[in-house]
Amino acid sequence: MKSTEMDLKKRGFIDDIDTEHYQKCNNHELFKMLNSNKAYDRTSAIRILSKRVPIDDLSLVLLDLLTKETALYTKLELSDALAKGTPKTCRMMIPYLGIIGSNQYKSIPDKVSKKISYPLPRDIIARTISRMSVDCFDVMLEVLDSGDLTKISEGLDAIGFMVFYNKELRTLKHFKQIKNVAEKYKDNQLILWKCITCLSAFPLEESKQYLRLLKESESHPTILLEIERSLKLISER
Repeated sequence: MKSTEMDLKKRGFIDDIDTEHYQKCNNHELFKMLNSNKAYDRTSAIRILSKRVPIDDLSLVLLDLLTKETALYTKLELSDALAKGTPKTCRMMIPYLGIIGSNQYKSIPDKVSKKISYPLPRDIIARTISRMSVDCFDVMLEVLDSGDLTKISEGLDAIGFMVFYNKELRTLKHFKQIKNVAEKYKDNQLILWKCITCLSAFPLEESKQYLRLLKESESHPTILLEIERSLKLISER
């Protein structure tokens, strides 16, 4: 059934005409609207404030809102605003990796993706970071050395996505960093599986060689399927 206009508004959907009404509001009024009980008010305030206020100055407010927002389109607006951020914004987002929502993988699935594109991160912060400027990539690499398994797991999704769609990131140095994570956490099936997926973004001979070595030593059916998928993606790129 097609959603009505009122249904969409309840979920925070707005268009440019909707925001015209709010343009006359000053920033103080807009900040108050961020706590409105109407989702479309919150979405409008986020959209206008993100154009008026430097994103680095707004990021912590948006992140706090994202932890409790339930309206779909308002969450998307928050994500879009944060995705325009700087490396400083990205660093503010790292503590929130893996803690918002419950859509993240807790264990490896029984099946692997059949898509030829890179899987969209399930964690909303990882998904947002994956759309940020490549200037933020080094911040994400720092996550791999954090020792925090949750953040490493979600960070790998963002890193792989960024590499897949930004060819300047497909370097031997970055490949080795992912390989090192796979070696360090080889007994953690979830992280190893995500490393294998991440390696599909590296169309390098070294990546193929390492995946073939893993194929000889691993026995989990999903991991073996992911290795085959990654090898196929690399070969087709």
